[in-house]
Amino acid sequence: MQVRFSHLPFNRVLSLLLQVSALALSSSAIASEPFPASGDYDASNKLFERTLSIAADGKFSLEVAGKSGGRSGSGEGELQSSGQGWQFSEGRCRMQLQPMGKDALMMLVDGCSSAWGDVMFNGRYQLKNAKN
Repeated sequence: MQVRFSHLPFNRVLSLLLQVSALALSSSAIASEPFPASGDYDASNKLFERTLSIAADGKFSLEVAGKSGGRSGSGEGELQSSGQGWQFSEGRCRMQLQPMGKDALMMLVDGCSSAWGDVMFNGRYQLKNAKN
């Protein structure tokens, strides 16, 4: 599909292009970082205490514990940039992190129960303690 701007003044076309470019850059700027902000992220809810720690070099550790005891799980690895966020993959275990604003990440985990434990890792992790 070809879009024609010949009926618009040059300044208006230039302004529109700059606005679209700025919007695209600002929405992808967080995900284009080599790794998420280092620090401790929390995604605890009424059933589980969930903590994700990310180091400046992309190494992470993940701890999940049931609040009523019993079920718990943990995992660790090294993140890789994926263009839309960051990912970890080892065997069948896959984890994706997507930025949710400046200080939060959405985690999606699949196939990790045998390696990390059969608990709910998925959720929105909020940065609690930033590390430099």
